Amino acid sequence: MTRSRFAILSTSAIVALLVLGLSVPLTQASRERLKLTPTSGSLTPDASGKLSFSLAGGVLSGRAEIGDLPSQGSRLAYVLWFVNKDTGDKAFLGPLIQEDEDTILFQSAGDGAVVFRASSFTSGPHAGSPITPASSGNSLFILLVENKIDFSNPSPVGTAVSATF
Repeated sequence: MTRSRFAILSTSAIVALLVLGLSVPLTQASRERLKLTPTSGSLTPDASGKLSFSLAGGVLSGRAEIGDLPSQGSRLAYVLWFVNKDTGDKAFLGPLIQEDEDTILFQSAGDGAVVFRASSFTSGPHAGSPITPASSGNSLFILLVENKIDFSNPSPVGTAVSATF
């Protein structure tokens, strides 16, 4: 079989499969989107944001963007956590970086974002195990105001925004 004939037959077969709807789908974890709103008693009552994430194979990855955050001075930082409220397990997702300032210390009001990827819980009864969601309504993303950044345990002085799914 010549190369040109093989190319024509291969192309014809692919077109036929596409026409018949027999194409092979690309595998990709579905992306979820949540709205972040102030928590009860929030230190950031005017803040709001959005969070997109995927959870596949025990790995949680995504991005959070929060706007209208007040200054927290030079000793506090905004830190994002994931909490499985069914088990009490927590996963450190990272500190927010202030836009246009490239710092985790919000010494002036502004907007911030964090890109995260976590492969295991960092605190709780299942620390070190892959991340799993809780039952419906009991998976929590929460942005804390912390006085120190500890990868294994939150150190909040207050809360900012959150979302559940």
